[in-house]
Amino acid sequence: MSYYFAIVDAASHPVYELSSQDSSFAMAAMASLDILESVQFKENKSFFPNIDTYNSNSIHIYLTLANTKFILISDSIPTDNIRLFCMEINELYIKKSLSPFHEYNTPIRSKAFHQRVKHIASKYLL
Repeated sequence: MSYYFAIVDAASHPVYELSSQDSSFAMAAMASLDILESVQFKENKSFFPNIDTYNSNSIHIYLTLANTKFILISDSIPTDNIRLFCMEINELYIKKSLSPFHEYNTPIRSKAFHQRVKHIASKYLL
């Protein structure tokens, strides 16, 4: 299964990306933010499964309380797995954001963070 995952800050700047293969999913992920903006205040929820499609891949968005977006583009991953993946990534991202060694809303380049995201992805997305 192939996937693309991105963390996008409140100002719509990507701060982290992970892809299971080289792809052009980044542009589709950013375009899906327009759709999110049109529905996020109409519905009282944080998880927007199948908000859009791109080349027969589904685009899912998890919205945090700080208006950070987790965007996942995948081919055929169960929605419950995606929700659990996003919830676990949210916990990891909160810990990273609260670290005194990380400046909030800046790109995440930590190898430890990257390894942890890959581990969580292998648990839920593969």
